[in-house]
Amino acid sequence: MNDHQKQIYRYLLDRIAANEISIGDKLPTENQLAAQFSTGRLNAHYAVKALERAGILRCDRRRGTTLLRCPQEYELGQLLLPVSRKVCVLNHSQLNYRNIHWNDRILIPLRTMLARHRIDFEERLIDDSMTPEHYQQVLFELIRQGCGGLVVVPGGNWDRILADRPELLFRFRNHIHLFDRGGIMPDCSWCNIVGINNIRDGALALETAMGTHPARVVFCLLSVRHSRFQLERYRGIEESMPRYGKEAVELSTYQPDETGHYPQFARDFVPNTAFIACNDRAAARLIDTARAAGYEPGRDYKLISFDDDRRFANYHLTTLSPNLELIAQLLAEELIAAIDGRHPDFTSTHRIISKVIRRDTM
Repeated sequence: MNDHQKQIYRYLLDRIAANEISIGDKLPTENQLAAQFSTGRLNAHYAVKALERAGILRCDRRRGTTLLRCPQEYELGQLLLPVSRKVCVLNHSQLNYRNIHWNDRILIPLRTMLARHRIDFEERLIDDSMTPEHYQQVLFELIRQGCGGLVVVPGGNWDRILADRPELLFRFRNHIHLFDRGGIMPDCSWCNIVGINNIRDGALALETAMGTHPARVVFCLLSVRHSRFQLERYRGIEESMPRYGKEAVELSTYQPDETGHYPQFARDFVPNTAFIACNDRAAARLIDTARAAGYEPGRDYKLISFDDDRRFANYHLTTLSPNLELIAQLLAEELIAAIDGRHPDFTSTHRIISKVIRRDTM
């Protein structure tokens, strides 16, 4: 459809959805619609015929065009897809994690690429207190608006909603994309995934640490609760150890105490230790603990972490930084294809490997 055809098509659908036209009512003639939108009759004809093919209108040369039936909510959203060109992000991230990975390094290029294709972009923050019923209302609203692409950033109550009501998201079929920074439920093969490869990143962190020839490697957890991203990164480390002669290098873990620090450091510190923190927050806490005992990173021990979290920039951490610009590009390409109606016969999974940013702690 060209712009005039889309305007008329959307105008008619909006009036039908607002119950301004009842079943059996006559619609304006094609000439009247053309005059109203300052265009030719053929553009009005194309828009009317599109709704006739959908079974919404009945066209008769003698009786004119009448409303045959009103579309249901979900069907209305499908009918709006060709003209709405809208993408929405549902961000479930908890407050402490909203600036990790899903930040301006993704959002700015993603918005820019979508805008070039005249696709509107909206982001909604999903609170942990939102019930499945309220979540359903949000999704129905997006469907009614003709949202053609949905990006979900998991976190918080995401697992509960997906476990209890997966059919809510199935309505978007192959229009749904998950941004996985690590830790989503494993059975998400029904949707498209773009995210971080935590297992491979764990292996890369170990490779970098082993380049310092340590006698001991310690993995520092952020909390006693075993979050999936921690487990995935540790798995990458553990499974890569045999490459370096597992018997020659000790691998152990540190867990924080109730204050979030690592009392084991001062108790059993040995020279020539390389620490791998599960993320930059854990690395900062380790540095604070070590400094209280008189030890400095880079000088007395080696330290590498994950995420390149800007909140801890003053620690000058050696860290693994994911290629967020590439993630934005992959998301944009798949969303544009979905909006344009180019639906592949498969779901896709892209897990991006991070790169090492060397700073003072290694």
